[in-house]
Amino acid sequence: MTNPAPNRLRAETLRRDATALYSFIDSVCVYSREGGRATQYLKPSLEFFSYVRDLGDCTKAYLNTFAVNAPGDIRLYQDYRQKLETVRLGWAWLHQLIKAAIDSDTLSIPYTLVETLTRRLREIRGFEDARFAIFHFDEVNYLQLPISAIKKNS
Repeated sequence: MTNPAPNRLRAETLRRDATALYSFIDSVCVYSREGGRATQYLKPSLEFFSYVRDLGDCTKAYLNTFAVNAPGDIRLYQDYRQKLETVRLGWAWLHQLIKAAIDSDTLSIPYTLVETLTRRLREIRGFEDARFAIFHFDEVNYLQLPISAIKKNS
């Protein structure tokens, strides 16, 4: 006769972990739902926020049934639980992009420069439908080229 207590404990652990992840995703998605702030966003950024909301809703629906759908075979428990960690890591990475996009409203980015560059890019065949969601990071990334690399070849 098997002891049902370990099975209940595993199911409870999955439920608890899925609930914690659900709360984390909900807190990440709240950034993209705040529409009443005094900020302005470009249309592609708004489309990105809409995508994040839809992705969050789908992920939370998945998490609602996660513990119930756990395999009965004890050997599969750790592999099944690893799925939660994979989802958590993906959302942690996505959170960085969401926060950066929220911080880049048109009141703090060079809107006209972005629009000009986008318009020029769309003139290139294959890029007619290009759109950009702007991300604002607190780190500066740059590329330094030696001046000799920029000179025209004579």
